[in-house]
Amino acid sequence: MKKVLVIAILFFGGIITANAQYNSFWSFNWQMSQGVGDVNEYANEFSPRGFEVEAKYFISPQIAIGGKFAWNGIYEKKTRDTYEYNENLSINSIQRRYLYSMPMMVNASWFPLEYDNENTFFPYISVGAGTIYTEQETDNGLYYSSNSQWSFAVNPEIGTIIKFGDAFGLNLKAGYTYGTFNSLEGSMDGKLPTIENYGMMNYSVGFTFMY
Repeated sequence: MKKVLVIAILFFGGIITANAQYNSFWSFNWQMSQGVGDVNEYANEFSPRGFEVEAKYFISPQIAIGGKFAWNGIYEKKTRDTYEYNENLSINSIQRRYLYSMPMMVNASWFPLEYDNENTFFPYISVGAGTIYTEQETDNGLYYSSNSQWSFAVNPEIGTIIKFGDAFGLNLKAGYTYGTFNSLEGSMDGKLPTIENYGMMNYSVGFTFMY
């Protein structure tokens, strides 16, 4: 985990050094998540557990480049059932499923309205690419399995910034993260599915500081 945080700090430090000469903003967001596809079959609960730090640096009045670092966790508790893992192992228990993700992305954003002091609403579209560090855990009482990995991912987003003053505002956005995935093995009876592709909807709200 410490290595992940060090990489994140270096990641944002490089962006700041390269683009500090442009008008920019930082956003600190609360992030909510919902699995899509294989991830939804593994854990289909809507999760409010997440945060995001994002920076954008304008290279023109309507185009910005930057990046973000986020953390989110989804969890589902299944009712007691029997899970068949192989011909010699069947477990009857309550099952708990966890998926923790930390995406680090670089992105490019387009603002239809020029980012200036005259407008209040600044809708935008972003496309990002990067990596996700993921930890997957499945707990059947005394039978516990886990897996951690780095995966490639892409992240389209749509959102808007609502300015409350010259220096701060509100950031509202929704995005979809898609990536490769190496799942834990599922059960033979199909009650514990495998994840072939990472898919996650993210909904974020937070404060933006502009300078």
